[in-house]
Amino acid sequence: MKKALIILLVLSTFSGQARQQVSERNTQFILGKPFLLHSDILNEDKEIYISVPTDYHETVHDYPVVFVLEAEFLFNITQSITHILTLRSEMPASIIVGITNGGPGKRSELTLPTQGGKVYDHLQFFREELIPYIKKNFRVNDHRTVMGLSPTTGLVLEAFWSEPDLFSAYISLCTHLGWNPRRDVTMTDKLIETIEDAEHPKSAIYLARADGDLEWNDFAKSTFQAAEEKLKKVSPKNVRFQLEALEQEEHYAMAPAGIRNAFRFIYPRGTSMFLGYRDSEQIARDVKAHYENLSRAYGFDVYPVNLGDPHSDSILGFVKYLTRFKKADQAVDLIELGLRYYPNSPDLHMRLAELYQEAGNLQKALTLADKSVTLAEKYQPGKSSDFRERLNQIKD
Repeated sequence: MKKALIILLVLSTFSGQARQQVSERNTQFILGKPFLLHSDILNEDKEIYISVPTDYHETVHDYPVVFVLEAEFLFNITQSITHILTLRSEMPASIIVGITNGGPGKRSELTLPTQGGKVYDHLQFFREELIPYIKKNFRVNDHRTVMGLSPTTGLVLEAFWSEPDLFSAYISLCTHLGWNPRRDVTMTDKLIETIEDAEHPKSAIYLARADGDLEWNDFAKSTFQAAEEKLKKVSPKNVRFQLEALEQEEHYAMAPAGIRNAFRFIYPRGTSMFLGYRDSEQIARDVKAHYENLSRAYGFDVYPVNLGDPHSDSILGFVKYLTRFKKADQAVDLIELGLRYYPNSPDLHMRLAELYQEAGNLQKALTLADKSVTLAEKYQPGKSSDFRERLNQIKD
C-alpha cells in the first residue's frame, strides 16, 4: 500500500498539531499507515484509508466523497483513476475514503442479508460514525458515492433501495444479479421497483459484470440477459442507471475498466469547457457560467482544474494558450477568476505576477510574486526554490 503516489493520511494521531502539519504540505496525502477508527456499532476497529486532491489546501471549497469498500483491493485503483480523470477534467476532484474488510471472511458481512450479510449494521456505521467523522475533519459536500465489488455490492445495493439518503451515486462491480434481496423478490425486480420510485432521491447507479464470468456460468449469463431485457422497458423517475458487461474482462480484473466507466457515467458531461471556447472574447465569464451550470446539474459546486493537463484542460493550461495568441488581458481575467477558486495557489499568483511584469506594472508584479513565494513555502515546499528564482527574475 505504501507508494509514492498513494500517500495516506495518518488520522490515528489526527490532533490539532497533525492537522496543521497536513495543511502546510502540498502533497496529496501524508505517507503512513491506514488509521483505525473504532466503531461502537460494529464493536471493532475499522481500518480506513483517505486521500485528498493534490491542491486540497490551496482551495476553500468542499469536495464530493467516494467511499470504497474492499480498500485492500480497490483503494489504489480508485485513487489513481480519479486522479487521472480529474486532471483531464472528466470528473470533479474528490476525496477518497477506503474501508478495509479487516480479516478473513469479513467481506461476507457486506453481502445481502439473504446471503448471510450484516449490511444493516454496516450502514448504521456509515450513518452514525464514519460519515460524521469525515464531515468533521474534511471539507466535504453532501454528494457521496459508494463502491463495492462482488459480495460487498450487497451494501451498495441495500443502501440504494433501503437508505437512499446516504449516497448520491452507487458503483456495483461484479454484480450478482442472481442473488435475490428478499425471499420472494428478484434482484432485477427490486432494481426496477427502486428506479421507478417517484419518491426516490435523484441518484445514479452503475452495475457491471465481466463478460468472462458470463461465458462459463450459465446461471449468471441467463440472469444478466434477463435483467438487460427487463431494464430496457423501465420508466425511470429520478434515477439514472447503466448495466453493462465489460468485454474481455475477468471477475476482479474488470475493476479498473468498471471504475473508469462508472465515473464517466456518474459525471456524463465532464467538467471541462476550455477546448470548446478557444474563440471566446470573454473567457473568464464563460468559464464561470459553465461551471455554475455544471454545479446545478450535479447538485454541488464544481470548479475548473487549476493545474491539470498543460494543453488547455485547466486554468493555467488555457492561460498558456491565451498568452501564446497575444490575449494577455483575457489571461489576466482568467487567473483572477481562478484565484477565487484557489486563493492559496502559488502557481496562479506567480503567473499573474509575470503577466503584470510583461505589461509594465512592476510594483504589482513584485507584490504578487512575493505572495507566491510565501504560499509555495507553505504549500509546495519542495518547489519553493523554483518560485524564488522566478521572483528574482522579475526583480532583475
